[in-house]
Amino acid sequence: MNRCSLCVLLVSLAFASADSLAQSSSPVDLNSSALAPHGTLPLNNMPFWHSDLIADAANLQSAAKAKGLPADSFTVSTNDHEGPATGQQIVAMYRRLACSPEVDLIAIGHPIQQLSHLTPSNKSVYTDYDFVVDQVVKNNAAAPMSPQTHIVVTRLGGVVKVTTASGPATIEMSMGFYPPLESGTTYLMFLGYVRASGGYQTGGMNGTLTAVGGQWMMARKAFSTMVVPEFSRDLLPSNIGTWLGSCTH
Repeated sequence: MNRCSLCVLLVSLAFASADSLAQSSSPVDLNSSALAPHGTLPLNNMPFWHSDLIADAANLQSAAKAKGLPADSFTVSTNDHEGPATGQQIVAMYRRLACSPEVDLIAIGHPIQQLSHLTPSNKSVYTDYDFVVDQVVKNNAAAPMSPQTHIVVTRLGGVVKVTTASGPATIEMSMGFYPPLESGTTYLMFLGYVRASGGYQTGGMNGTLTAVGGQWMMARKAFSTMVVPEFSRDLLPSNIGTWLGSCTH
């Protein structure tokens, strides 16, 4: 085997190893170092937060202790503000999202475990979820899967325990536009493939829908109470299939 062929083989083995860790028929290891690339994804790093969360927590702890107050938690939160939208506009938005080349997988499923991390820069918190796929609406051509496959879905926000210069602390990043995935809840997710890890990232702020009764509702807070007739539990997957059949790139 020549050197060039060997390089190709090693690259292929590296991708296969990452895929096997982040896509499995059994629960995945969320502590795996193969998932480290999620810490540098743009969607897991808030562009408007520029300071070190551990240093910020230490400063708050010091100020609280000086006043005789307990301080072992630090929360960064944002609300979700968006202008009004009609049902027709929402449908058009999801049709574009389904056809987006950045959406590799559309799946219905549920999370069974999660693990939060600080990003390497210490400026954001993100969470990796072990997500069980119940139904594949659009399959990933690069890593096809079937129902009951476990995948790793990563998204902004979460809670981590750290040790600062002032002692132990809990840091929570709570995002109105990226609410955490809840155990026991079914989601329809538009996902982008993270080839470096074999996992997936949420397809932007609008990439997650929650099953509420017989309806799919947008998970993000600004639209979480908006009922769109085309988003009924039975109808939406087939609607997405129709949209996919008419995509143009």
